[in-house]
Amino acid sequence: MRISVQSGLCPITGKITYALYDGDLPLIAATIYLRHLGNEVDLGANTLSARAHALKIFFEFLRDNGASFWELTPALVKQYKQSHLSQKGPDHKFLLKRKTAQQYLSAVKGLIQYWRAQSNNDPLFINQAAEMDGIRRKRRQPGSLHITWYAPIPSALWRIRIPIEERHDLRHYKGLSREDCQKVMTILNRAARSTKMETMLFYRDRAIWTFLLMSGLRKGELCRIRCEDVNAIAGTISLNNRTEDAWLGELKTGPGEIFVTARNPYWKYLDSWLLEGRWIAEEMLLARGLDDHGLLFTNRDGAPLTQAAVDHLFIRLKATCGFGDKAHFHPHIMRHTVATLMLNNGVDLTEIQRFLRHQSALSTELYAKVAAPNYRAAMERFWLSLEVTP
Repeated sequence: MRISVQSGLCPITGKITYALYDGDLPLIAATIYLRHLGNEVDLGANTLSARAHALKIFFEFLRDNGASFWELTPALVKQYKQSHLSQKGPDHKFLLKRKTAQQYLSAVKGLIQYWRAQSNNDPLFINQAAEMDGIRRKRRQPGSLHITWYAPIPSALWRIRIPIEERHDLRHYKGLSREDCQKVMTILNRAARSTKMETMLFYRDRAIWTFLLMSGLRKGELCRIRCEDVNAIAGTISLNNRTEDAWLGELKTGPGEIFVTARNPYWKYLDSWLLEGRWIAEEMLLARGLDDHGLLFTNRDGAPLTQAAVDHLFIRLKATCGFGDKAHFHPHIMRHTVATLMLNNGVDLTEIQRFLRHQSALSTELYAKVAAPNYRAAMERFWLSLEVTP
């Protein structure tokens, strides 16, 4: 009988809680820890479920090796890393991505740290384990990981040695082709403008499309942009972390400023939205007795633009352009598109990293895989441009 994950509503808090069961018996150490995460740390249901399943794999490993959590040793943790988190397939590639393996190991680390904190004042802590640790420490014998209740845990124990390059070995960031972009722009330019609503959507949709292309913003960041954040004269777009706008989306890399140059040809589409389309949204709000919210883009009813509305726009464009179900066409594709265009036109990777606000250069280097076909042409241009003395 395998270890199972069970969930249900807590009768006290009403929140979803998770528990691990070995047959009909609960695994006390994991179940109490999961209840702590759900009630006191207040993790989301998806995160809590992921932690529960990560611990399920760990406790199955312990049972298969005849070990108890209360007698855990560093050697067992290392064995778990090698046998479950660092496995390779027939093609000699790691079965788990680095990030996934790190999350599995972090769940185990959190469990141990929780019981380490409870070792002195929690009646549920197993006294036998503490006594065993005391004997080992007196005799200066290595062994139980629970010695770490009294001493720091070696940081190397929580490291995943999978090369970080393996994290994205199958992922390729490929943007839209120039033909696809032109096709979308043609569809947007042909949209009807016979009513006020159609006129507003005509200017808004063109502005959203071109604004994403010139700024490389994520859709959550797009929804948070206010009119005052855009400076066409200086050629900048500011990302501000306002508390009242937090519900619209997340600033993944925090506040900052994006330089898109005042000579960017896409400014004209934003200007046309502000002059010809946004006043209709303001009129809708006024008719309902509401003040202008000041955000750059709006929904079709004049309310602040939401991420769901951006998704709906791309779903509609995908169907109209006939890209098919298999085409990768979503708001984030604009970010990939502008990065690929920059790389293909000679912009350095470090500058692209700054523009996209990537915290790690490894994320930006993924676009270099896409630009690989241009390598031969770039080398030919380079060597032909040199004046070599015979």
